[in-house]
Amino acid sequence: MSLLISGIALGCVYALIASGFSLIYRGTAILNFAQGGFVVLGGYVAYTLASSASLPFAVAVPLAVLVMGVFGWALQQAMFVRLAGRPLFTLFLLTLMIDSLLITGMNTYKPWSQSPKEIPTPWAHDLTTIAGSTVPTASLWVIGISIVVLAALAWWLSRSWLGLAMEVNASDHELAGILGMRVRRVSAVAWAAGGALAALAGTFLAVFPQLLDPSSHAVGLRAIPAVILGGISSGMGAVAGGLIIGLVEVYTAAYAPDFLGTNLHLVVPYALMLAILLVRPQGLFGKAEVHRA
Repeated sequence: MSLLISGIALGCVYALIASGFSLIYRGTAILNFAQGGFVVLGGYVAYTLASSASLPFAVAVPLAVLVMGVFGWALQQAMFVRLAGRPLFTLFLLTLMIDSLLITGMNTYKPWSQSPKEIPTPWAHDLTTIAGSTVPTASLWVIGISIVVLAALAWWLSRSWLGLAMEVNASDHELAGILGMRVRRVSAVAWAAGGALAALAGTFLAVFPQLLDPSSHAVGLRAIPAVILGGISSGMGAVAGGLIIGLVEVYTAAYAPDFLGTNLHLVVPYALMLAILLVRPQGLFGKAEVHRA
């Protein structure tokens, strides 16, 4: 039970990050490799608001989400609007550059990088007993909040014009413009939502029993296999992929034979990604592209 709760909690963090990847891709056709940097930056913003500014957790987290949403929107307006129409490879390289700048800046800023950070929470280091197993109360809160946020996101996308607009925008920008869709607005909302989800995921990486430091950037990268596994164009796939990767990673860390090394759990997500790319490139819930002559 302890491993199950830990795996679901980690999977929820991956699901939030993967949903950010998926939203930005659906809204702009860009795979944002800076999402890992967004996650760490969002966690540090929440830590600063909760610790340095002494704001309550319930206030600091929504503010951090808002700050990163504005950051994602501003980044899209400042850079990607100006590069509209450029080859996707150029835009991919730009996201890699942004990620490197973010991580370098956070490593250089001593108040953040000197030691791992933990965001103070109302439940502190409380433990809860479930089915005879003791689990951190924080893990249960992470699962509960993630379910509410992801369910609200799914409802919003399914009931609003934005969900359909994102699908059309990702498949064909020119068609979206011809249909009268405001392509720039759709792209801006996608980047803002991706930044907001990254901030929430970064916050969860800095609550007990986990700590946040610049190396947490690797967690954002391990969400890429979750996106590929579930299907990058599918919101449901991002959630399912995140949960699968989280559970597989936790159980591999617990039960992998010693002769396979101590970091096999960090490799398994990428092995799953390779397998799904070979067997079903569009992912479990993605739709295969059809080209007709």
